[in-house]
Amino acid sequence: MKQILHILAKDARHLRIEILLSVAVNVAFALACPASWRAAIEMRAFTSGGAYSAFEAQILVRILELLVPASWWLLISNLIHDERLVGNRQFWLTRPYEWKKLLAAKLLFLLVFLYLPLLIAQCWLLSVAGFSPLFYFPELFFNLCLISGFLVLPLVAIAAVTSNFAHMTLVILGVLLSIVALLAMTGRINLATMTLPWEAGVDVALLVGLCGAVIAWQYSSRKTRASVLLLVAIPVLCFGLGEFIVPSQVFVGHSYSFSDSAAGAPAQFTYTPSGLDNPVSSAARLPREVSIQIPLDVSGVANGSVVMPDAIRATVESTGGFRWNSAWQLLHVRKITPDDKTARVSFDMPLAIYDRLKSAPLTVHLTMALTQAQAGGVTSVFLPAGGFSVPDFGVCSPQAGFNDPGEVGGISCLSALREPHLTQIEVVAHNKSSGCDPAETNFGVKNATWQGSLSSWPADFGLSSVKFPYGIGPMSGDYAGEVGSYLHLCPGTPISFTRYDVVRRAQAAVTIQGFQLPALTPGQRSVITNP
Repeated sequence: MKQILHILAKDARHLRIEILLSVAVNVAFALACPASWRAAIEMRAFTSGGAYSAFEAQILVRILELLVPASWWLLISNLIHDERLVGNRQFWLTRPYEWKKLLAAKLLFLLVFLYLPLLIAQCWLLSVAGFSPLFYFPELFFNLCLISGFLVLPLVAIAAVTSNFAHMTLVILGVLLSIVALLAMTGRINLATMTLPWEAGVDVALLVGLCGAVIAWQYSSRKTRASVLLLVAIPVLCFGLGEFIVPSQVFVGHSYSFSDSAAGAPAQFTYTPSGLDNPVSSAARLPREVSIQIPLDVSGVANGSVVMPDAIRATVESTGGFRWNSAWQLLHVRKITPDDKTARVSFDMPLAIYDRLKSAPLTVHLTMALTQAQAGGVTSVFLPAGGFSVPDFGVCSPQAGFNDPGEVGGISCLSALREPHLTQIEVVAHNKSSGCDPAETNFGVKNATWQGSLSSWPADFGLSSVKFPYGIGPMSGDYAGEVGSYLHLCPGTPISFTRYDVVRRAQAAVTIQGFQLPALTPGQRSVITNP
């Protein structure tokens, strides 16, 4: 223990400038976050030098959020390279240093000068936002584990196999370029890493386990070549797990059950060529691809539930026998409620396939992966003048209007460590010309929006322990368009927060006979199907 403390004291003296820089950036980030919250809520932020807009305050937070890991990069590099592990001429080998104690001293340094300031900052942010840090200690610990897996341990592992800061920087740039290249080759982020928590959890476990193995191996043996090979295995395994070991077809088939009866699905879909719905086009995400958008009629959504289309797979067959199958593709479709009668779905098709099939009548079979959530607890409040707490959601405040700071134009909410649980927020908004007089026309216009997610993770990855903003604006809801003029809120306005929880995940299918691919104009990559 004496040797560990001796090395720790030596590192603290030698790296005092790097420590002060890291702590200073961390403190600046922690101080800037509440200012950005207030700026968004009040539509202005005040400093000793004058007033900043909410946008400028958010930009400052984003810059500091990048500077925090950059300061860790410098700190970790100098910490590990003080007793560098590459080569066999290191001065520390002539000293009575045991590698276990040396490694323990380095880890203790990170605990004291990296994790502890970050934990203090996160606890302070929770307290400022109105949350009790003691209540969220398990979530804080989970968040620190995510930061370790995605930031700290990879930086330590790379420093362990490089000889100086310049070499470490080149390796990190190479890693970033490799990630970009992998995403460019695959074209899409694999569905399995985005929908359910355990698949992403496997990637986190791989990162922590392999980075930890690289660090321990390099300190114990200093066999850099083997450590580098092990380090290279990390992105290969993470990428391979998502693309080959657990392909999206297997993932969806395992996670989303398929009912033999269409009535057993969370929602039923049909295609009506004579319908009146006119969908909005969206550009294909990749070059040389065409986005085909199809409006569908929806029915069968149970009362008190909501259906979220997560992914789609298309099979297109021509009368000549040619058949094209797409992989599972993520869907970005609005949530389907019992009141919704139509939905717009789309899938991307290679341009070469589109050119081959565009003139022929087709049979299109669409299979959708759906998540069904059921309404649970409801929290109802009457809009107060100040902040208020909503269980399972967060701490909310009235938001100033865009034109008149004294006017209530919406609600802004803070949540602790993760997105709030999926919640529908319903409020009764008013036409500005009516004031708050119930006798006026357009008094009490329904305004609703969705916030949060169905993730079961206790915390999201992030340096800030407070997530912001969540809430409802004067024109953000599903029904805001019912009144053409500006909507605002009045004191005492009833607001309801309805939490939704996952009921099941299932597949639903629809077959379209005699479908004709819409025409694609030159230079256009997306097409609209107009029934």
